[in-house]
Amino acid sequence: MDSRKERLTEEGRRRRLTSGLDRLDEWSLSASQARRNAVYKALFSVVCGSVFRAYPVLTEGAGPDEFIVCVRADLVIRIRFRDRDSFEIIYIGAPCAAADQGQIA
Repeated sequence: MDSRKERLTEEGRRRRLTSGLDRLDEWSLSASQARRNAVYKALFSVVCGSVFRAYPVLTEGAGPDEFIVCVRADLVIRIRFRDRDSFEIIYIGAPCAAADQGQIA
């Protein structure tokens, strides 16, 4: 099993969103309520560890501690693990730009 998947599926472990709220806030200013709700639901699935069961998740092309959640056909979230208990949002938006966001430190 992929180590990213193992980290997220540990029973009873909850993760905290520790960074990237500024990206979420900026993105949400122009997003519809339906798109915001879809992203919040996907982020909750990362927190509770069900993201790999609930969404298509891409790990190819992502860094070793990163993955991309396909929220909708036209909407993805790029996530990076900070440690075993926390994660950050690297990117929210169109799938075509998600790969370019891997350069953000």
